Amino acid sequence: MKKIIYTICMLLCLIISILSINAYVYATESVLVGDVNGDGKVTIRDATYLQMNLSKINGYMNLTDKQILSADINSDGEVNILDVTLIQKFRVGIDTQSKINQYIEYTEPTTEPTTDGQWLPGFFD
Repeated sequence: MKKIIYTICMLLCLIISILSINAYVYATESVLVGDVNGDGKVTIRDATYLQMNLSKINGYMNLTDKQILSADINSDGEVNILDVTLIQKFRVGIDTQSKINQYIEYTEPTTEPTTDGQWLPGFFD
């Protein structure tokens, strides 16, 4: 009898733990390196936009995570005047040997569960 009660308790604990798992969606999109202002192309406006952000001019002080990824042209983990210079060099045709004007993946986790009220979609299929 103790074995049956123990087994039932273990199964209930397992079911509760499975149902309490939160599955999250990760939104993935392509980001054009150098397109800081998000207009779909790398232009001198991107360099200007980035300069204004680096100078902390009112209205231009908050780059999103996506913009930071796009603005880090030399992939050194920092957004600074060197990245502005690489955009300017690219626009006049100087080879920057960077990922500028190439698409990279940007993944941002959301805080919403994967489905509306369903537990672990596909898990029990």
